[in-house]
Amino acid sequence: GPLIGNGNGTTYLIPFNTFYKYSYVQQIFTAAELGASEGTIESLSFNYFYSTPITQSEITVYLGNVNNQTFATTSSWIPASDLTQVFHGSVHCSNADSNLVTIDFDDAFEWDGQSNIVVAILNGQGSYVGSEERFYTHTTAGQTVLYAYNDGSPYNITDPGTGTLSTSRNNMRFCFGPEPS
Repeated sequence: GPLIGNGNGTTYLIPFNTFYKYSYVQQIFTAAELGASEGTIESLSFNYFYSTPITQSEITVYLGNVNNQTFATTSSWIPASDLTQVFHGSVHCSNADSNLVTIDFDDAFEWDGQSNIVVAILNGQGSYVGSEERFYTHTTAGQTVLYAYNDGSPYNITDPGTGTLSTSRNNMRFCFGPEPS
């Protein structure tokens, strides 16, 4: 699919925090933004513009079909029961490929073609890189992002606690694959 958002806002907070040891981020993309009628999502890409590459280990990516277009409150996380794990491992971030970092899923995600999609990324790396802003964002009309970060312990996605709402969402591309036979 096309890149959703082409903003040049910058952050280290999302899609995973690189200045704190642990983070949990949820971002909602609408069915209209996804554009395809339905399908199997095999990967996602986001912008990393910083000149020095990094590798984040212990990254877990979840997707979910949701009705929400935005988050209502700082604790209205999409529940873990509505999420499907699609990736766990290390993510190498570099600006070498047109500032795009692609995460190829371990397991493809079936999008129903009508729901909005939440992308949830858990960072359990346990170390930080630095305070430099590394990721491009764009501004959305509503609170499409909910994020939390800390230096003490990894997040439990069944009870992440209170987060922060934002209208700054990562520029994101979803790659659709063939329908399963």
